[in-house]
Amino acid sequence: MSAQTLVYGTIDDALVFIDRDLAQELALLRTGIGTWSQARELLPPRRWQDIVERLEGWEKEPPAPAEPFDLSQIPGYDDGDWPEWPAQLMLDWMPPELIARFGRSTASVLNGDFLDIAAQHEAALVTVLEGAGWTCIKDNALVRTVSGYDPGDRDTEPDVDRPGL
Repeated sequence: MSAQTLVYGTIDDALVFIDRDLAQELALLRTGIGTWSQARELLPPRRWQDIVERLEGWEKEPPAPAEPFDLSQIPGYDDGDWPEWPAQLMLDWMPPELIARFGRSTASVLNGDFLDIAAQHEAALVTVLEGAGWTCIKDNALVRTVSGYDPGDRDTEPDVDRPGL
């Protein structure tokens, strides 16, 4: 992943970083769609195609356009296999030397490995990432939402810095 804008926040005393564009897409997917018709209109074409292929893989058709959009109707959602899990995605783009220095790959019971970075490393890791060309914007609510958590169940630290989101 080339240097870009990341949003980050804490979940259960662990830091989670995600590309801002992907975070906005996942937030829309998880909270911003009322009907299946809106899903088709608002989601990027590749995301909509992914949903259709998942449904077809289970020999299902997308629900009627006027029906309420419900992620649990999409195969993989209830199992935690879809959509992307930001803490797991970090293993794909974060440089190995930063993983070794600040975190560790941890196995989940069902969904594979994810990157676990203690919140105490926030200032140091943000400094290193920004020094490498990334822009880091803290947004606990957005990170919680895109990770499948209720954004209202915040850790003790409040959000700061929400420019351009």
